[in-house]
Amino acid sequence: WLLEYNYDERGDSAATVLQDDIFFGARFTDNDIHNTRILAGGTVDMDSSSTFANVEASRRLNEHWVIGLEMRLFTNVDKQDPL
Repeated sequence: WLLEYNYDERGDSAATVLQDDIFFGARFTDNDIHNTRILAGGTVDMDSSSTFANVEASRRLNEHWVIGLEMRLFTNVDKQDPL
């Protein structure tokens, strides 16, 4: 499990988009010959309720090929939020 709290006391004047946000996620790594792995998580802005979800997955098909998936989803994004 992954859990992270991002805070910047400068608020809206901060140069970062993570002033008061919580990230939660999980990582799964299967100990198999195909090197299967998944990382999924989401960030919630505590001020504007903007959310960001992220999923990354990969699996080896053979000695030369790997298949991968990457997904990013933004929801409830406030017009003033730089996300």
